[in-house]
Amino acid sequence: PRVFFSHLCFRHLPLQVLEKKVKVVHLTRNPKDTFVSLFVHLSEMTNEMGYSGTWDQFFQVMLEWGFWHGNYFDHLLDWEREIEAHPNLPTFVSSYEDMKRDPV
Repeated sequence: PRVFFSHLCFRHLPLQVLEKKVKVVHLTRNPKDTFVSLFVHLSEMTNEMGYSGTWDQFFQVMLEWGFWHGNYFDHLLDWEREIEAHPNLPTFVSSYEDMKRDPV
């Protein structure tokens, strides 16, 4: 595929990413904003994927275990390690906040 979107840790990406030196765009977001956004999103869902607990409970879960893709901070550290370990892989790193500030 020309474009591959993923929330996976780098180590779980297909091996072809490294073999073919696929261009990678890695976007990050402020953890507080990420947690609040996910909490609101899940709280508004009415199906089995929805969340009905409190913000304090959700925050504790996010800090201790993470969510669908594991611990948020472990995820960021995994990407940071792998980007450093593969300096020849064309990787662009940016943040959601930077993109909002300067969308062009």
